[in-house]
Amino acid sequence: TFKKQYENTETIKQSVNSLKKEIEELEYKNARIDQNQDCVNYKTLQQEIVKLEAEIVTLETRLKGDQSQYLEKYFTQINELFKKLGSKNFTLEKETDNRGHLPVYSLKVKFHSVEISNDQLKSVFSESDRRALALALFWAKINLKDKAEKQKAIIILDDPMTSFDDNRISYSINLFKGTIDQVSQIIILTHYPHFIKRFCEITKDAQIITKYLEIKQDNTTSSLVLSDRNTFTMSEYERVFMKIYGFINRSHSESIKTDLRPFLENLYLPTIFAKQIQDKKVDCSSLEKMIDGIFDKEDVKTKFHEFRSTLNPDSHLFTSNNDEDVRNTASAMMDYLFSLKL
Repeated sequence: TFKKQYENTETIKQSVNSLKKEIEELEYKNARIDQNQDCVNYKTLQQEIVKLEAEIVTLETRLKGDQSQYLEKYFTQINELFKKLGSKNFTLEKETDNRGHLPVYSLKVKFHSVEISNDQLKSVFSESDRRALALALFWAKINLKDKAEKQKAIIILDDPMTSFDDNRISYSINLFKGTIDQVSQIIILTHYPHFIKRFCEITKDAQIITKYLEIKQDNTTSSLVLSDRNTFTMSEYERVFMKIYGFINRSHSESIKTDLRPFLENLYLPTIFAKQIQDKKVDCSSLEKMIDGIFDKEDVKTKFHEFRSTLNPDSHLFTSNNDEDVRNTASAMMDYLFSLKL
């Protein structure tokens, strides 16, 4: 009886298939229950994707607008700064190239309203114009930073005033002066005494903390020495005088052997006797002619010629390293120069 019910294989196949189908339906229902949370998460993520895609379009549009506004301000700043830095005959404009996937921005230059091609710029821009443009580009970026970024910024400038005339130098210094209270610090590196002097003059009344550091060299190394405003504002005449006078008084040991004759010939006589040189039309092509042209009294002439002879580079004094000889000669010369009465 048991075997007989399985004699019809077709019925058995149908029964097996029916069971299999029932099992599949049950497994599907079970999977729906097990994966229900995943489905919910999936549908939520799909909705977020649709939302984000819409936000991307909105943000891209806003970004283009913000970029456009920033660039307009940036190029306007560059143009204004460039003119204020002394390049008044030039106009700088933004040029846009839309041929690629993204727009490319460049600078268009006009001179007296006539557009200058890039290959002509090197013949139209002077060295001062180039440096002014570089400074304008740099400073425009600083001006457009937000307040928080500026307060953290340390600005380092390496000889920014090379080849600048007085007007450009003065405006640049006022530019730095007007920015110092907005940033953390400005460090300026330079070896141009004229710029340092103008900086000290323009900033002397500013309510800012200023430090002056000078690089001093000796036979073995270089070191940073803290100096003061007065030292940096000295004229060449005052600076060399103080160096010689300091050596005489033993306040330093820096050699003055090569300073004595240039001080007498290039600084003391042209400064103290500038009127006599102009009135008498003195020939200043040599120290000997200068002495003969300035002085009328023979004893004064003789004394100055003695100094000239002593300070001759071929003199034994200046081929030796005897500091006392140098100190005594310098002391005698300075005593005479600053007690002279004509």
